[in-house]
Amino acid sequence: MRFELNNQLIKTFNFDNERIIFIFFNTALQRFKLIQAYQAACPNGRYKLPSDNGCDQRCMTECLTCSDGISCDSCSGTNKYLNQTSKLCTSCPTGYYLSTICIQCPIQCTQCSSSTNCSACASGYILSGSSCLSCTAPSTYCGSPCTCASGYYLSGICCHQCDSTCTTCLGTATTCTNLSCQYPCADCVASQPTNCTACIDPHQTSPTCQCISGYIMDTNTHMCNACTFPCFTCQNSINECHACFSSYQYDSTAHTCTCLTNQYEDNGSPKQCQNCQSPCLTCSSFTDCNSCVIGLNRHLQGNSCICDDGYYDNAGICTLCPLSCTKCTSATICTECKHLSHQVLNDCHCIDTYYMNASYMCQSCVSPCVNCTSSLDCLTCIDIKQTVVNDRCICQDGYYMFNNLCSQCVNNCSKCSSDIICTECLETYFLNGSTCQECSSQCRICQNENLCLNCLLGYTLNFENLCVACLDNCQECNNQLSCEFCKDGFYYESMLCKKCSDNCKTCSIQVDYCLSCNNNYSLINNQCICGLGYYEIDYNCFQCKHPCIQCSNENTCLQCAQIQYLNLSDQNTCVCQNGLYWSIDKCIQCHSTCKTCNETNTKCLSCDQSLNRILNNNQCICATNYFQSDLNTCISCDSEQGKLIEDCKYKNCNDLVWTYGEECDDGNQVIGDGCSFCKIDSNYICSNTIMKQSLCQQCPLFCISCQINSIKNQIECLKCNSGYYLTQNQCQLCDKQCKECESYPQNCISCRFLEIKSKCKICEYKQGYYSDYSNNKCYTLCGDSIISDTEQCDDGNLIDGDGCNNQCFIEKNFKCQNDVCIIPNYPIPSLSSFGKPQRYDKIRQFKLEYQVPLNISKSSFNISSLINLYIENRSGNISSLKYQLNITQNITQFENQYYSFSAILTLYLNQSSQNQFLNIFYPNPSLIQSYQGYQQNLQNLKAAIEEFILVDETTKEMTETMNSFSLNLFYIFLILLAASILLGGLDIFYNLLDTIQLLSYLKYINVQFPFNLQSFFEIFGFAQLSFIQNFLEIDDFVLNYISEDELKPLPQKIANDNYSSIYLINISQILTVYATIFGAYGLAIIIPIIIKQFRFKYYEDYPEKNALGLKIKVYFLSFKIFIGEMCNTIINELFFSGILRTFMATAYDYSFISLLQIYCVNLNAKSFLLALSSFMALLSVILYCTVCIVINYLIGKNSLTLTQKKNIEQFGSLFEGVKLRNHYQKIFNVALLVKKFLFMFVLIFFYEDPLSQTVNLLLLSLLSALYLYHLKPIKDQSEYNKQLSTETILCLIYLIIVILIVDEQIKKFDYNEQQNCGWICIALITLIIFIQLIIDIIQQWRMLLKKFASLRRFIDKISRMLNKMPESSHPNPNVFEEIQNHEFYQSIILYK
Repeated sequence: MRFELNNQLIKTFNFDNERIIFIFFNTALQRFKLIQAYQAACPNGRYKLPSDNGCDQRCMTECLTCSDGISCDSCSGTNKYLNQTSKLCTSCPTGYYLSTICIQCPIQCTQCSSSTNCSACASGYILSGSSCLSCTAPSTYCGSPCTCASGYYLSGICCHQCDSTCTTCLGTATTCTNLSCQYPCADCVASQPTNCTACIDPHQTSPTCQCISGYIMDTNTHMCNACTFPCFTCQNSINECHACFSSYQYDSTAHTCTCLTNQYEDNGSPKQCQNCQSPCLTCSSFTDCNSCVIGLNRHLQGNSCICDDGYYDNAGICTLCPLSCTKCTSATICTECKHLSHQVLNDCHCIDTYYMNASYMCQSCVSPCVNCTSSLDCLTCIDIKQTVVNDRCICQDGYYMFNNLCSQCVNNCSKCSSDIICTECLETYFLNGSTCQECSSQCRICQNENLCLNCLLGYTLNFENLCVACLDNCQECNNQLSCEFCKDGFYYESMLCKKCSDNCKTCSIQVDYCLSCNNNYSLINNQCICGLGYYEIDYNCFQCKHPCIQCSNENTCLQCAQIQYLNLSDQNTCVCQNGLYWSIDKCIQCHSTCKTCNETNTKCLSCDQSLNRILNNNQCICATNYFQSDLNTCISCDSEQGKLIEDCKYKNCNDLVWTYGEECDDGNQVIGDGCSFCKIDSNYICSNTIMKQSLCQQCPLFCISCQINSIKNQIECLKCNSGYYLTQNQCQLCDKQCKECESYPQNCISCRFLEIKSKCKICEYKQGYYSDYSNNKCYTLCGDSIISDTEQCDDGNLIDGDGCNNQCFIEKNFKCQNDVCIIPNYPIPSLSSFGKPQRYDKIRQFKLEYQVPLNISKSSFNISSLINLYIENRSGNISSLKYQLNITQNITQFENQYYSFSAILTLYLNQSSQNQFLNIFYPNPSLIQSYQGYQQNLQNLKAAIEEFILVDETTKEMTETMNSFSLNLFYIFLILLAASILLGGLDIFYNLLDTIQLLSYLKYINVQFPFNLQSFFEIFGFAQLSFIQNFLEIDDFVLNYISEDELKPLPQKIANDNYSSIYLINISQILTVYATIFGAYGLAIIIPIIIKQFRFKYYEDYPEKNALGLKIKVYFLSFKIFIGEMCNTIINELFFSGILRTFMATAYDYSFISLLQIYCVNLNAKSFLLALSSFMALLSVILYCTVCIVINYLIGKNSLTLTQKKNIEQFGSLFEGVKLRNHYQKIFNVALLVKKFLFMFVLIFFYEDPLSQTVNLLLLSLLSALYLYHLKPIKDQSEYNKQLSTETILCLIYLIIVILIVDEQIKKFDYNEQQNCGWICIALITLIIFIQLIIDIIQQWRMLLKKFASLRRFIDKISRMLNKMPESSHPNPNVFEEIQNHEFYQSIILYK
């Protein structure tokens, strides 16, 4: 959904049952705003309880929506409105219609839905459509329809008289009814005058025509009149109520509807009773009280209930004022005090020098008290040397009281009772009677002149009670070798007093651990910072500039002093209010012309624009088009006085007189007469007099400035046009090279084009330049074959790409001389990574080569002497090369003494390397020249060093041990495989082969494996068929016909294993396998024919004489039978069971090579072989899918039974070891083929996203495990356990690899943790191989035992038969008949 609202783009972002989310995009402000609008959770008419999740509760009938069962949020029906006070839906009374509020219908309507849409009319009107029209006589009532008087009939809205023959008529004058209905019936049942079928008033109901509720019948007119509001129903009269509208109280005695005494009637439409608001007892409106609630300490004043005197309103509660107040507005603000003469308003406290007694009256304090709380208790004293102690004024130490004032003690007294009597002495003095005498030297406290008790600071008592000096800067010590307390600014450490930080007064522990601070500093968290009113600069506290009392620096104030009109500005400065400025200690009024000012009253900062003044250099001057009058006011320049003011520059070309804003005004509108549009025409001069017409005269030709010579009464030229000079009052033309000249044409004073050696020249003087006389400029023409000094070249054309472009600049890689441009072959070195470096291989190779032959000497040229090598890290820091380096040069002769050069640089890394570059620097690159003589310009080049992880020796040894163990397992597997080929039972090892093939492809998961795991994967390479391709070297042949530029890159890991993306190369692996199978088929035909030629006599006339020979012959016969049986099996099962088994065994490699080509598919390649390869890869995938479909079809055929030997031989491989109970079990081999294809698809096509690649492989193994677990499609329990355990362990391996992939992104694991993950994977893979191998050995052993037992029985039977033969020269034919019937021998007979 999309729509526009107020220039805002609104999009609906999300819909659901709970909310709608809109995004508003304000195109002007370029920002988004998210708005959520929540829909009602329940449908209309229902609500849900807070404890209930369902909308099971019904709203009241009149509610459309609600949130509870006793109120409405919106109303149903067209004539209902929501009362905002009661939250109930109310109908408008009759005679009103709803339009937000209830509005009375027009006077002619009794019911309506709007001011123009009536549905019922008042008496005397008739309803016509939606309008009430006035009735016409003799109608008695105009309703719907109108009622005519007796003897009249209704036609339209008019009543017409009946025919004289009719008492009453209907429709026409002659259609008599002669019925006499009793009022208020308009019509009635025949002969039943009171049984009405129609009434005269629409507010009446038949058959009795009684008025509906809310109306009462007028007995005179029989019409219904509405009850007076707020009566809901009435009787006897419209004012006698018998029921009231909602919120009104019914008085059954007076039959009236009124509000309760504590309610008032509002002015709404319709009106309602509303409760009075506390503290009103009765009221006439929401704000007007008539009486107040008793007991709240309030009384009525005007229309409000205010607090009584001595009380104040505290959040709606009248609270008692403080006792010192008679009136107050809060607990702290008094408006009237008891003792007005000595009390201060706000809190009615006593003024200074007075205190408040128990009667809350103010009395004067008694000396020496200045301020006090009672007659005896002082707060302050009259003498600054007095202090308040226990509410009394006591003299400070060193002073004594005399006449309520303090006098200083004398004669070295620290305390005294009079001027002559000491009670305590100052330090270094002792009391002797009532006088003080001095102690001995350096003694602070002494008992007498000979007995020192305490030394001065910095000294200590020795054993002789003499004061000796402490350590330097020590304030208190117990001996001369230690210190108890250092002087201020020092702290004790290592038997020394060391200096504290500059701003510390005292410190401890360390230099900046302050205990107290110097002046103006405050101690916070043992740090000294500047105190309030100060700021710090260079370890000094400076006082804030008055009137600022808190600041962060000299110019930034945080708090200002409490001074009238002084405020803190947004710029953190203390400024006076507008119109005042700061002067010393107060704000002073600015000058009348200033709106704001500073420093002085006339140094303005802003001006009052209403006075037509603007700011200019701190002065408020008159605004533009205004001038200052003698009365110091600004008057408009458009006024009459302004015309005479020169600064006003008044201009009005229509007033026909000259003023200061005009160049001229000659009093006419003629153009070209010297003054046109109040401007002097070219080559004219005008004389002007204020408020008079200008006099204009023409200057001489080519003269731009002239004057009137009043003496000669002629025009004199003062200045000529540019390019002319003045002579004899005439302007003459200068020479073409002059811009200005004087006296004569060649005397140039400024040049038009060029100035060379103080001479003016035209542009053509310089090669390749032309003169532009229109613009007085020189220009060049690119493409004129002339090279100017602004051009690098000029080949005579404007063609780009030929060395000299259309701007005559040499193009990149070109070199030009005169008008010929060539591309020089500079020797440009290139450096690139060489080979396929492995992450854990310390060797890194780089190739340095030149694109052109070089002019070098093959025997003496050594590149290592011309270059310096460095290592550069990711941040750009360069360090010298610390790795072992080997440089192998390859110099091939090009012609004569010119050689092609390249070099292989081999680095042997001795530490881990990440994000490093090999940087080659040529100190003197010009020493290298191309065969054409061009010198090398490039001085620096670099190439990235592939990441290398240095593996510790322990990990290498453990990895080699594990690999050796796994290889031994594979050797055992190969031995068993060979035995299976010779003795049968090869099918047992197919699943193990599948597993090993799968494990061999896991190394292509796109993650950097730990060293141990990567090395472990390398031993699985034998399971892939790529060795066939490498042996045949087909890729060298095919690549001769395909350009490498047409080949798309393979995934890196696959490319590192020398795989090719070309299907025609890779398919050789599969074709070789099938060629081997068909070769075996041919051998199976030939071998039985060959061994048939070897015939022996398998009996002897005297067997006891040659028993050994006979035994050997019998064993040879058994061997012939065994070989014959094996060949027979190959021939019978190749089509199609053998081919299908081979297809399933090579499915991994088949899928891999097909999908590799599709990954790099190029059907539009220029090379026919590459296009053919892409097309064949697509066909091979189609063939793979077709085989799966055909196998599935064959499995599902009911006619294919496995009881027939032919079917077993042709299709047995589809069902080998598979249960046949249901279709899902039968298709086990099809599912296996699909799994192999999907495995390769994920491995290749998800390579660039390692996490998706591994997770999808995990899901594939998980699905395979679930398929095996739930369907159990494998007959043999051991084989089932082997397959299920493999898929389960594979899932665990994939999970570990996922962890490694995530770690590559977040870099959480260290080297050891990565190796541990590798060991876990190796252990799991080894477990898979070990489980499979153990189970396969057991299965193979059982099969061998079974086959050898059968063969042994056959040999023994032959031996027994031969041994039972009679001693005759002829054998018993029955013996050979039995041999020929043996199952082993049947295979031999087939080839006879």
